Amino acid sequence: MEPKQYADRVKQALTDIQFPTTKQEIINKKGNTTVEVAEGKTVTIRDALQPVQKDRFESSNELLNQVNQAHNLNWPRM
Repeated sequence: MEPKQYADRVKQALTDIQFPTTKQEIINKKGNTTVEVAEGKTVTIRDALQPVQKDRFESSNELLNQVNQAHNLNWPRM
């Protein structure tokens, strides 16, 4: 799976999250939700957010940019 698809899958899992929000609020609501990041490989939203250092997000694009940085993925910034 390409990094852009990874970002899209994470974003899809968070469609019902209202922004602005905090990392902890997302984990409380969606932490156990699994996302397929590669064929046969899934991670939870909790695991995807764990390395993100920022605690508050104004938009889903800001959150995905932070996930991108935390995981050193190479897709264009949103």
